[in-house]
Amino acid sequence: TAFSRLPAGSAQLLIVGEGPCRAELQQQASDLGCAARVFWAGAVVDASPYYGAMDVFAMSSATEQMPVALLEAMASRLPAVCTDVGDCAEMLGTRQRPFVLTPGDEEQMVEALGRLVQDAGLRAAAGDSNRARCIERYSRESMVRRYREIYRSAARPSA
Repeated sequence: TAFSRLPAGSAQLLIVGEGPCRAELQQQASDLGCAARVFWAGAVVDASPYYGAMDVFAMSSATEQMPVALLEAMASRLPAVCTDVGDCAEMLGTRQRPFVLTPGDEEQMVEALGRLVQDAGLRAAAGDSNRARCIERYSRESMVRRYREIYRSAARPSA
């Protein structure tokens, strides 16, 4: 419902994925008067082209662990608004804290989305920060480096 509260014409909503609640969500969008601004991609094999169509990534999950979708959005240089569930806050880091929200807090979601929708500079800065953090902490090279350090440490003879 937070999306429906953004000014008409300020944003469109792209929903990528499929699930048993689609019909209910489509009805809700209609009831809230924003159905014409909501686009349903459905289930996709490769979501990367869809990230390229976005200006902001939003995830309002009630539960997560380490969502791949958030990592993909970060790698795609998108600013991200998400709920403080699972590892989301750690993934985004402290600089992105204003965009890590209390689950179920619609006011926070409206405010965070509104700020990003209205400020291209803020979107760019947050997206750049997300991409840099993703490369630094979650790239294949970073993972291999950290595993190598763990294995070398474990292989050292103890004193």
